[in-house]
Amino acid sequence: MRSAESVTRRKLLLGGGALAIAGGLLLGACSKRTGVSSAERVLRASIVGKGEGDTQLLLNAAGVKPEGFRVEYSNFASGQLVVEALDGGALDLGSMSEIPPVFAAASTIHSFRQIAVLHGDVNNQVVLVPRGSPIGDLAGLKGKRVGYVRATTAQYFLIRMLESVGLSWNDIVAMPMGVSDGLAAFSNGALDAWAIYGYPIQRVIATEGARVLKTALGFLSGNYLISAHVDALADPARFSECAAGSVFASFLLGGRAAVRLRTRRVLGSRPRRRHRL
Repeated sequence: MRSAESVTRRKLLLGGGALAIAGGLLLGACSKRTGVSSAERVLRASIVGKGEGDTQLLLNAAGVKPEGFRVEYSNFASGQLVVEALDGGALDLGSMSEIPPVFAAASTIHSFRQIAVLHGDVNNQVVLVPRGSPIGDLAGLKGKRVGYVRATTAQYFLIRMLESVGLSWNDIVAMPMGVSDGLAAFSNGALDAWAIYGYPIQRVIATEGARVLKTALGFLSGNYLISAHVDALADPARFSECAAGSVFASFLLGGRAAVRLRTRRVLGSRPRRRHRL
């Protein structure tokens, strides 16, 4: 029987072979269509969160390097801020959950397009309660101060969690705040619960004894979007969709798989079971 690691290795090698062909064609087409030197070609990309959300870290760890252009990374605390940067023309390429574009659809500005979908783990999106909290289930959130990040998956899964136990948005004291402000409020006792995602979860569990009340498994699809600004897609002088397609195809096909494979070798861990909703 083939091990999970050998299967992953085979998928990675096959993906890498396909990527080499596709990437070569893309880059070749770009170099022919543009008169801009490699040093001048810049792709402005987002980093959302830390760990698996840090595209630059994963690409570097996997040894995946863009060719013919350089990438300028900017850090964002949420997908909503990525949407605002894309709409404002400050980014060429960004990642986010499915939720921020839904809120952005109400805007008169539509400056970006979804070009790819990445399926990720939803167990890193949770409702946290402080150490010693008497809240034992979702129904216990009634009347409580609950922090969340506006226009993100945190707001969406919080709404769905409340509905699952017969509560509405009006049954809680909903407190919208950014990630850093939410972390400070939670640590200072200004929140009874916090709907949040990413690295703050592990931080407050490890340093403050916080407890996961409920994960977003069963409430979120796990789909994360890669979006590109319309100008980056249309303008060959900014390396067009070829640059975006090459670097993020590398990331999607090779980067994460390689990082996970190396992590398993170091830790001797078994691969996690992935849940698709």
